[in-house]
Amino acid sequence: MNLSYLTLELSRRNIELSLTEDADNLHIRGEKQSLSPELLQHLKQAKPELIACLKSGAYLEQVKQMDALAGSARRFGLAFSLDQWMSICSSVAGGVANIQDIYPLAPLQEGILFHHLLGGEGDAYLLYDLLAFDSGERLNGFLASLQQAVDRHDILRTGVLWQGLPEPVQVVWRQAPVQVETVALDPADGPLAQQLEARYHPRRYRIDVRQAPLLRGFVAAEEETGRQYLQLLFHHLAIDHTTLGFLLDEIRLLQQGQGTELPPPLPFRQFVAQARLGVSAAEHEAYFRAQLGEVEEPTLPFGLQGYLGDGGDIEEARLNLSPELAGQLR
Repeated sequence: MNLSYLTLELSRRNIELSLTEDADNLHIRGEKQSLSPELLQHLKQAKPELIACLKSGAYLEQVKQMDALAGSARRFGLAFSLDQWMSICSSVAGGVANIQDIYPLAPLQEGILFHHLLGGEGDAYLLYDLLAFDSGERLNGFLASLQQAVDRHDILRTGVLWQGLPEPVQVVWRQAPVQVETVALDPADGPLAQQLEARYHPRRYRIDVRQAPLLRGFVAAEEETGRQYLQLLFHHLAIDHTTLGFLLDEIRLLQQGQGTELPPPLPFRQFVAQARLGVSAAEHEAYFRAQLGEVEEPTLPFGLQGYLGDGGDIEEARLNLSPELAGQLR
């Protein structure tokens, strides 16, 4: 049991630690029945580290942090066992020190996660955008601004966990570096942009949604021209087409040195609270039963029923609409 988990367990059992007058030993205060032999053994093993943390003040900071996380979870009706807390903390790079917040999924996110887990090779809720830059310097500038945007918004620093937990949760990381991979492609196999798009297309590629941020980048460079192609993948659990537009606008302002004009970021937990705590599940169910109670058969596209495929046999056709008709549809 490392120090973070030990701190968590002591906090859960309302056990307080302090230094003795000579500052060379631990003073333990709590209910006798809370001090199990196993816990006492862990305290003995961690004694030097605990004393050092108490002297530096780091121990109290860890206690405050764990209490804040547990309190945030309780406000949404979430309660975790020690093993579950350990699983959550160990899933985050940097452990508990890198966890900013924990709360459940919004209802729409629950549906998206369901389809993500149901899917096979690809992911229907993985979006992508292919960008081109005329130099590596411009690409690096874009990626630096992208990281600034991720640092601003907690939903962009969120990973989703579900294994071994009472319900899926989203965990906000304090630091979530954007993962960008450079890919070596052979121009003889075709245009690099097309190769990049095909290799990391959502129909055949998935990202690990447990790891923040829920976006990934893949870069290929043309040696002769220095042109750089960036395939960005975004998961719909955190970003949709509308927010992607806002994100790119924010990156543009950051690159132009106008970051001070950006509005303050809004905590995503407020949206989750509005969706989860504003109206009860029973009220939602009653409303939709009243609206859709007469529907007796599934509303299937093109009459397809019982179909579950990877999209490989789907044919696409496109038709450009007039601006007037597009406006009416919107």
